Amino acid sequence: MKDTYFDSNFDDSAFYHVDDITAADLNLDELAEKLDSTFTTPGSSVFRYCLRHQCKSSSDLDERIFMESLFEADQSLRDSVQAILKGLGRQKIGDIADEIWGTTGDYFLKYINHFRIWMAVSLSMVGLSLIFNFYPILLIMLVAIVNICIHHRTTLYIGTHVESIRYLGSMKFACFKIKRLLGNCEVSERLAVPSLVRSLDLIPINPVLTFGNTAGPGDVLGVFLEYYKVFLLGELSSYFRFYSAFRTHRNIVEDLYHFLGHLDVACCVSRIRGDWASCSVHMIPSADCSDHVSKCSIITADMYNPLVENYVPISLSMNGDMMITGTNMSGKTTLLRTLGLNQVLATTFGFSFASEFRTSFFHVVSSIIINDDLLQGRSRYLAEAQRMLEIIRSAVNGVKLILIDEILTGTNNADRVVAAVNILSRLGDTDSLVMATTHDLEIATGVSGKYATHYFCEEMSDNDLKFDYSLKPGIVDRRNALKILEHLGFGDFINMDVHVA
Repeated sequence: MKDTYFDSNFDDSAFYHVDDITAADLNLDELAEKLDSTFTTPGSSVFRYCLRHQCKSSSDLDERIFMESLFEADQSLRDSVQAILKGLGRQKIGDIADEIWGTTGDYFLKYINHFRIWMAVSLSMVGLSLIFNFYPILLIMLVAIVNICIHHRTTLYIGTHVESIRYLGSMKFACFKIKRLLGNCEVSERLAVPSLVRSLDLIPINPVLTFGNTAGPGDVLGVFLEYYKVFLLGELSSYFRFYSAFRTHRNIVEDLYHFLGHLDVACCVSRIRGDWASCSVHMIPSADCSDHVSKCSIITADMYNPLVENYVPISLSMNGDMMITGTNMSGKTTLLRTLGLNQVLATTFGFSFASEFRTSFFHVVSSIIINDDLLQGRSRYLAEAQRMLEIIRSAVNGVKLILIDEILTGTNNADRVVAAVNILSRLGDTDSLVMATTHDLEIATGVSGKYATHYFCEEMSDNDLKFDYSLKPGIVDRRNALKILEHLGFGDFINMDVHVA
């Protein structure tokens, strides 16, 4: 799931982008839905943004997780910040990010000079009529009628942006409270909170006065405010003041959004670390992996996938490229997804779902779910081939963790083996780390000189299949596709003795 904030900030060259195909392969949207417990609209958007933008270096990662580390050390501070963010909550109507990066409601700003002239003329007319007693009631009624017409002409448009402006006012207030909570400590200065608070004074927002709700029975103040908004064009006047400042100082509002969003994400990640079995990641600098002699490794213990119930934790030492073979349903694809997901978390939030996770700043790219496209006239094989070419080209630009499931399954066996062995060999010659899976033992044998081979299998009996999901060295020596069909009820019309030439 994307939003305006994500789309507007996606092309950030400071980070590795997890592309749409890889995100779908690793179920990152589902992961965000499961883990995102942020309280605010900026927090939710920034959480999803961070999940798709991997850090390239230790300094970038340390900067991103600075507040997370602070909250883990001082949970009382985290609880106090959470209380403020919970009070802010999420925007229920409209989207403040769309106001900042999308469709800004400043259309009527082109009429600001007309507004100023009318206000000056109308006030002068009313004032002079009162001084010289020249039909004051008639002129006041005339001005009021014109103002009512102007109000009803503009309020529908302004109303579509009012909720976002109100929410922005609440964001300002939350920032002020966080400033008071942090005081003038070193943390506050590092986060540039004092300067942000001072800058916010340049954005005039008075939601109670100018954008209050319609007055109810007996609400004297509310009635007065409604008269002010309608007969004196108070709403339109505040609109002009706000958007004039907003257009000039939009960067301040962007900074406020980023600040509250990252603060909310830090609280969220701290809670995730407390609620789930996880570990801080030991990162190996990418520069240590580019000697063209040996590749960086990934070493993990008790790694699991939070999206899979009753997942059997797995430990592995990936000191080079790895080819995984195995029978159906044995866990090959799930391993790819689990490794990729934890690598993304390691380089976005500094933790993984494991008891140990040692890795480098690998940019994750994958080819796991590849389908044909009827509307574009693209077959599955063509889609797979195009994705393989993208991966090969990306592998020469930076260190990647490349995850490939059942390479080139959309074509005949003879062509697939030749193409797959050559593609995997080419990827093996790069600095990137490759984990691939296949059912085809010829492919596994063809790359066994460059790839460490491991396999999954199961215990088979006459009536059942039992999977241990344990990774073993070597190449699998059995098959289970027909056994699964027989177990499902195909046995009555499948002749196990048929041999295909």
